[in-house]
Amino acid sequence: MFIVQEEITFFKNLHRLGIVYNRNYPIKVLLLVIKELLLAILKVLFEPQPHHRSKEILLTIMEMSDISKYLNDDTVFNAINKQFVSLQQKDIKECNIHVQKVVNELVKRMSNADTFFKTVYQRILFGGSFYKGTKVGFPEEFDLNIIIKLPINYNLIKVESCQPGFVKIYSGLKPNELTDDLKVHRGLKKLLDQNMYLDQEKFRRWMESILTKTVAKLPGQDGCRLLYTDSKQYKICIRKNGPAFSLYIEIFDNKIICIDLVPVLELIQEVPNIRYNLRYFQKKNWFAVPKPLGDKGMYLYWRTSFYEQEKEILSKNGKIKPVFRQIKKLRDTQHWKHLASYYIETLLLHVLKENINLETKSCTFLFMMMLENLHIALKNKCIPYYWDTNYNLLSRLKYEEISNIEGRLRNIILKINRCIQNDPFVIASYILNAQELLILKYPQNKETLEDPQNRKSLECQHSSNNWNCAIL
Repeated sequence: MFIVQEEITFFKNLHRLGIVYNRNYPIKVLLLVIKELLLAILKVLFEPQPHHRSKEILLTIMEMSDISKYLNDDTVFNAINKQFVSLQQKDIKECNIHVQKVVNELVKRMSNADTFFKTVYQRILFGGSFYKGTKVGFPEEFDLNIIIKLPINYNLIKVESCQPGFVKIYSGLKPNELTDDLKVHRGLKKLLDQNMYLDQEKFRRWMESILTKTVAKLPGQDGCRLLYTDSKQYKICIRKNGPAFSLYIEIFDNKIICIDLVPVLELIQEVPNIRYNLRYFQKKNWFAVPKPLGDKGMYLYWRTSFYEQEKEILSKNGKIKPVFRQIKKLRDTQHWKHLASYYIETLLLHVLKENINLETKSCTFLFMMMLENLHIALKNKCIPYYWDTNYNLLSRLKYEEISNIEGRLRNIILKINRCIQNDPFVIASYILNAQELLILKYPQNKETLEDPQNRKSLECQHSSNNWNCAIL
């Protein structure tokens, strides 16, 4: 009776701390969670708290030398990268095969469905973070550009400046003198305005109509369409997302990947007002993307894209890629969905431009430097476009969205600076979720912690200042 009463008291005390325990749950995991909880309590009770927060934030941002001696060891960084961030070669190879099969078959059917598309289609550019080497986790999202070359004299094309980060494209054509081929003439005319400028909205609508028409011809099943290749059947669904058309494809065992198809124009004309001359890069071509600016009536404005040049910069700074991936992993863990990967990448490009000898620094040091630069950018509500600094990438976000992330990031940096001397896992505690952190710290219990039956119990808010955790 005494033992039963003690057990009841024990579980009541756990409940007061916000821990709900199911007796069927493995006791080893319970003890690990309780240990982490007690350590968090002790840190809060005995660590000195700052009295002048604004001053400390300034020192945190400006004086990295204060903590740099604790950032030289990459042991934890490398373990995170290997276990939770880097892509598995098997997954890379397998997903690549499926993506190429689906896209090649789809493009073939699009060419059969539209004569003009068949005339202007050039190739697929496999872009995005997966092909830049900055993807985090399982490869389930792919960005592909459908490169279009219009049947006009590209030497007559004029690229004109308009809004920062955007251009207008004058075709150099005259009305009724487009081409002798009637079908091509009609197709080309659909993409131009009355002054012979290329209209990005008409361009998107044209591509949308071809994709919709192509997919509509596929047999249906369970609300999806079936696409047959030479060796496999795929279930696909299509959705429109800005300038992209998202294909959701079931590849195997209910595993779904998303392919964003974006039609783009490939150009070599000089771009007005860009910060860097493309002559100094291996590839001089750039892309005009039919991405809406957002304001009514700006259908002639095309977003500039320098994917090839950005990829080249990153490839020359290979050590920075794992840092970028872990920043993205932190963003995902903290649920900062408004902080787009391209915003982080752009900030990284600025850091690479302004700093030399980064290869001599540890990855952990570079990670903290990036966090502090990201905080500065969010505090200023500005991440300038790398190629035209007059364009603020954050201009489309709401003030509250930026402020919420900035405040949270400020607290994370402060906590890391206070604890890094005595806690080598403090950075990891923000990059990883609760389950991943326990696996990192206690690899001998990995099998138990990865058990799907135990996973839900670790889906708690992972914060050293929040101890509410449900163990089911």
